[in-house]
Amino acid sequence: MVLIAKISKGSQMDQVYLPKSRPPGFAVGNRVEIKPTRKRKKSFYTHHVQSFEPIKQLMVNEIFDYFAHVDNILITGSFLEKGFYFNDVDIVVINEISEEQLWKDYFKKALGINVHIICINRKSLLKGLRTDPLFQLMLNRYIAKKREFFRYHNEFHYKILDLHVHSSKSLIDSFDLLTGGEKYKLVRNLIAIRLFLVKKQLTKKSVNKEMEKLFGKNVISELQNNMVEKRIFLKKYKAVYKKTFNKIMKSIKNDSK
Repeated sequence: MVLIAKISKGSQMDQVYLPKSRPPGFAVGNRVEIKPTRKRKKSFYTHHVQSFEPIKQLMVNEIFDYFAHVDNILITGSFLEKGFYFNDVDIVVINEISEEQLWKDYFKKALGINVHIICINRKSLLKGLRTDPLFQLMLNRYIAKKREFFRYHNEFHYKILDLHVHSSKSLIDSFDLLTGGEKYKLVRNLIAIRLFLVKKQLTKKSVNKEMEKLFGKNVISELQNNMVEKRIFLKKYKAVYKKTFNKIMKSIKNDSK
């Protein structure tokens, strides 16, 4: 006789609950053997994700199992790209209470992966989507434990935008010290801010399309492979940066009047 039960997360120890009405052999005090069952393929909601590798699905299942007690989980970032070039797994935990270090330690030990966790309540998540173009871009593509509907309108908090655009200036100041991936992210972030300011939809496709329009058809692969021509590229980048920065500064001055 076999009973199948789920491991539940406890405050001090994890535990397995069995129904009181059960067959002989499972009396209180009896020793029983616990072993994992074959996991069935689970369903989850994908947003702008076409497909991903089967081994990643196993990792997703493990993550969702661990966070079964929270409202919802969104997995985003480079993990969703084709291949295995991600450094960590970006996880947005929609929950009031954060146990970030405990969660990180668990996945490092159980799966051998690093995780970057954002624990946020639903109100703050919607505020981030309204006001932060980089947060908006990040959550344009995700896998979720259950379906989400994010309804919001852009709100321009120019101090947030100013902070982000200043970060993009590091591409100009430290060009030779940055990796190809770092250069791509800084350019992508600046373009996301630029599109946000003119109320364009932020998706990976729209941002990449704008990058190619401004810097050339092959700019994405050239940046990622660290093969972009410094002099020509920086001349264009400085012009885009200056225009974006001036628009934000002008808006801050108008808001303060």
